[in-house]
Parts: sequence; C-alpha cells; structure tokens
Amino acid sequence: MDRSEQVVVLVHGWCAHRWLLEPTARALRLAGYETVRWGYPSCTKSIQYHGDRLAALLKNLVDAKASDRVHVVAHSMGGLVLRAAAHAGDLQLARVVMLCTPNHGSFMATRMKNLLGWISPTLLEICDDRNSPVHTLPSDLCHRAQVGVVVTQHDWVVRQQSMLLEGAVDTAYLNTTHAGVLFSRTSHRLIKSFLLHGKFSPGS
Repeated sequence: MDRSEQVVVLVHGWCAHRWLLEPTARALRLAGYETVRWGYPSCTKSIQYHGDRLAALLKNLVDAKASDRVHVVAHSMGGLVLRAAAHAGDLQLARVVMLCTPNHGSFMATRMKNLLGWISPTLLEICDDRNSPVHTLPSDLCHRAQVGVVVTQHDWVVRQQSMLLEGAVDTAYLNTTHAGVLFSRTSHRLIKSFLLHGKFSPGS
C-alpha cells in the first residue's frame, strides 16, 4: 500500500505540547506518511475525557481512510489516552507504537502527586501505586491494533517494567531518555520499521 495513503496520528504526553512531536512527524513525512500531531490540555480534565476526543478524531480518519491505513504513535501518557480512545470509540486501527508509555503507572507521578496533584487530575491518574486509576484503563488495545512498545533504558519518569504491555507484538529497548525518544534517529527508524513491517527488526 502507498504510504501516502496512510496517516499517522501522533499524541504527546503529560505537560507537553504537540510541537515536541514535530521531529518524529517530520521523519515520518520524509518516509511518505501523512501525519497529524494531536494536541490536548494534558494537565487538566481526565484521561478518559481526552480519550473520548481522540476517539472522535480517529473515527473520522478511519471512516475516511479505512482501519488498515490509520496508525498511531503515542508518547508517554499519550499511550494511555489512546487506550481510552480505542475502547471508547470501538476503533480498529492498523499499527500503534507506544513510546515509554506508563502502562502500569509512573513512579515520578507518585512522587509529584502531593505537590502538583491538586492542579493536575491526570497526574493523579498515572501514579504507580496500587490504587491508581491507571490500573483500571481498558486493556483491549492489542485486540484493536498491532502494538509495538519502545522501552527507554535511561528513563527518570517511568520504570522499564511499567512500560510493558501484555499483548504487544514486539518490544524494543532504546538507549535514551523519556523525552529523548522523540528526537532520536534510532527511535524514528524503529517507528518506521514497525509501521511498515509490524516489527521493530524486519529481519527477525
């Protein structure tokens, strides 16, 4: 399939901005993909609130392009928003790449919650403690798309084990930081490989 017929939606994480997604989006555009950088007020509201709005965007794209032509690349909390969106919209997507998503919560969010939790409800949702709402998010994304997970090995925000997702078809470990994954050429290469082949190493 012509890559120009495929669209990649990029979703940023907590306390971030869609412009941080531009290096990744540019790499994908150079590879022939259409890209959409989706921004949202990530510190406010709730993950489900943002998920419902992302679901509306994805549904429109799926209706226009067909489900096998719509991909998502989600950084950090953006992957949790995607999990909520795919479930809420009953969406079937093509391929998804999660970049250091705190699927089982973030230890840094737990440390920061007493200081910043009162102004950021979403921060409270992504803590890694036993009662965190992150553990109640829908778990069926891997039934709705081929999912690949990129684990960052020098991450001061999310522990590697917390990034893993049951049902992912491939996992790559990258020698970079939580934010650095967005600017890494190796990361961009891994993303393009997964979107094209459904695996991070085509020869494996």
